[in-house]
Amino acid sequence: MKIFTVGPVAMFPETLEISGKQTPYFRTADFSEVMLATEKSILKLLNAPDGSKTVFLTTSGTGAMEASLINLAKPQDSFLVITGGTFGYRFSELCDIHHIRHQKLELDFGEN
Repeated sequence: MKIFTVGPVAMFPETLEISGKQTPYFRTADFSEVMLATEKSILKLLNAPDGSKTVFLTTSGTGAMEASLINLAKPQDSFLVITGGTFGYRFSELCDIHHIRHQKLELDFGEN
């Protein structure tokens, strides 16, 4: 079994202070206002056309990768996956799980 962890990483005092607080409850008007304001800011930042929407993923990086594959890959598509690290290997595994055609280009660590 391999366990990948980041750290130890020193945190700013402000971050430590915030992490000690209760997380906001998502079924409140205040939380909805924050999410709507965030969406508005993102759309403005991206110069998105009127009527555009955002999708907030409350998942891990793997969940975001999987959502991308499931929603963007068509049956006739084939992907080239560079497996030169954990990200590429995980992407390849997700392609296997969902029967998405792909070819792996395996590189050693640090190889271009």
